[in-house]
Amino acid sequence: LSRYQKETLALTIAPTTKCNFNCVYCFEDIDESSSMDDIVMSKVIDFIKERSPNSSSISIKWYGGEPLIEFNKIVQITNEVKPLFENFSASIITNGYLLTPDKIEQFEELGIRQIQITLDGPEEIHNKRRPLKNGKGSFNQILRNIDYLFSVNEKIFVTIRVNIDRSNENMYGDIYNYLGNRFNGSRLFVYPGFVREGNSLSCKSMEDKNLDHNDVAKFHIRNFKKNKIVADFFPLARFNECLARCINGFLIDPRGDLYKCWIDIGDKDFKIGSVLKPDILNKEVLIKYITGVDQLEDDECRKCKILPICAGGCVKDRINKMENGRNTDYCHPMKNNVESYLDVYYQIKKSE
Repeated sequence: LSRYQKETLALTIAPTTKCNFNCVYCFEDIDESSSMDDIVMSKVIDFIKERSPNSSSISIKWYGGEPLIEFNKIVQITNEVKPLFENFSASIITNGYLLTPDKIEQFEELGIRQIQITLDGPEEIHNKRRPLKNGKGSFNQILRNIDYLFSVNEKIFVTIRVNIDRSNENMYGDIYNYLGNRFNGSRLFVYPGFVREGNSLSCKSMEDKNLDHNDVAKFHIRNFKKNKIVADFFPLARFNECLARCINGFLIDPRGDLYKCWIDIGDKDFKIGSVLKPDILNKEVLIKYITGVDQLEDDECRKCKILPICAGGCVKDRINKMENGRNTDYCHPMKNNVESYLDVYYQIKKSE
């Protein structure tokens, strides 16, 4: 039912594809010169206004590129659309380097209550993987910015994503424990994200460094045994759909083009429309995302005992494999490693 509800308008908005970082695994083909101009911004606001009478809530995730490069656009759009909804919430995915005090101090008014920042390991590792465009390191400035954020905003919640591949997987415990000690409290959550070239048409090839799903399971189990890390270890039942599967969910890029999945940004084959021409939609792609690769019509998924905790996996992965013939594994890492996960669960319970 969540696929078809219209009570909440869920948007991911990328005001720019520009970025101040030169990450080793980042987009290769995307146009990094694009930022939202005033005409597109006005049409984005109109697009939201047209949908506001049917939706009491709006959720906006600011994305990029580095969205803080166009912070003024975030402010302008928010000021225009926030009064239209009974409930307004926002979050931002940022590299954290431009989280200056003047921006941080506006977050509460902008409804930004959750921030995702990426740190790829201890200082030396992170700076090699996520340097600035000029080659300088970013690690220490990001940490200082988080320090300030927590000092002035008592409501903000920070998620630290650690992008993992074979080159830094053994350092996860170090950065996890370091961040836990430095930011001791309930408003920070650290989790591993796994670099996977097969999940994007644009990423540089990382094939020789990527972890497959069995490697991911081993990664989790190893970090429990070595570092006693259980956060994000055991899966939960999934009852909600991602934005890509929701009829009232859209990604808007700096040109005003509409997509269903943020991985598709810049890929015109998956463009479903534009805020400049809001009545023209690529219904074939729209249907493909919402119902075209449904897990309940997949014999393998219907027979799988862990379907309730994976819900068929990432819909983009399913499209890549089932319709584009790509070698993409969309199953949960637990599927072939149930005994190992249960052994960890037993050990945790035994020690309580």
